[in-house]
Amino acid sequence: MRDVRRGQISGICIWALDRLARSLRQLLDISQELQRLNVDLVAVKQDLDTSSPAGRLVYSVLSCVAEFERELLRERVRSGLAQARRNGKRLGRPPLRKFDEHEMAQIRNLLKKGASIRGLAIRFGTTQYVVGKLVSLTSQNHSILGA
Repeated sequence: MRDVRRGQISGICIWALDRLARSLRQLLDISQELQRLNVDLVAVKQDLDTSSPAGRLVYSVLSCVAEFERELLRERVRSGLAQARRNGKRLGRPPLRKFDEHEMAQIRNLLKKGASIRGLAIRFGTTQYVVGKLVSLTSQNHSILGA
């Protein structure tokens, strides 16, 4: 778009409208800016050329359809994830390893003695995120239990 604004480009060719922007608002903004700068847009998949009034009309309609399709896909993905959670399916990557109470106590003690989260992650064969999560879960459990 920087080159378009500098007047270095007279036309843009893309595969499909949904590859250009993520929302109808973005597509319309891009379209208005391209019209203002006298730059034509061609979308190969939709056989669209905005150099004519009919092409601009089709662009607007297809923009709405592209946004609708994206929203349907997003809704189906969310619904599928929710269904998987209801069925007890674990989502995301499997943990690198599981920790028993002894290891968790060991991690807590080492942290109290000044060990770094990074060092503990390396030592226990996990990630810094997991060590931090174990520590925060432990402190939350203690505060809930009044310890």
